Amino acid sequence: MESLSKIIIILSLIILLSLIIRYLDNKNYIELFSNGISNIDKKKYMANISEENIEFVLLNHKLGYNKYLTIIQHLPFNFNKNYYLPIGQLSIITEKEIPQKSKFFEDVIKNNESVYLCASFNSNPTDFEEIWNSSMMFEPTVTSFSIWRPKPPSGYIALSDIIVKGRQKPNVNIMTCVPIDHTVKLQSVNSLIWKDNGIICSSVGRSFNKCINDDSKFTKYDLKNDFDGL
Repeated sequence: MESLSKIIIILSLIILLSLIIRYLDNKNYIELFSNGISNIDKKKYMANISEENIEFVLLNHKLGYNKYLTIIQHLPFNFNKNYYLPIGQLSIITEKEIPQKSKFFEDVIKNNESVYLCASFNSNPTDFEEIWNSSMMFEPTVTSFSIWRPKPPSGYIALSDIIVKGRQKPNVNIMTCVPIDHTVKLQSVNSLIWKDNGIICSSVGRSFNKCINDDSKFTKYDLKNDFDGL
């Protein structure tokens, strides 16, 4: 009888430990759902603010006097047998260099859905078109970067332009597009982020990065504003 009691205690501890590990593993995930989109799978969208899944494409990239550009995006990840991809990218300008591991960037990540919001549609862009690169700047930077416009598949929308270090075309697996019926067309941008010779980049919708060059106009979209859970 004493041996049986010990076995029960051990099994109970194992179950408790597994629950604790599961909680710790999931604490950075927030499943999203919508009341406004009929028949949507609530697990198609997910917020994930875990540090290991956040990538700084550019960090404190000097653009001019007291002007530093940082580009932050999410990395693809698996969760509950679903594969999630980022739906956008965040661009921010600071007046001084700020360490990557800082309260400032921690708050930036938590407060901008363009960084932490992902989706499991896996409807990648069919291609990317370069719309600008840093060699066109009034004062070209030591480290080059370029801006690319995703070409979404039929019935889908790309919410964000993509900025990469260098001039190499992004892999189509870097992001997912979202169904056009999950979006709303915008009439204006949030605010100007930065501009230089031939390029104007603005914050759109949930702080997605969208840019205009001299030869290109764009239609602005955001996810419908009826998502709960954030």
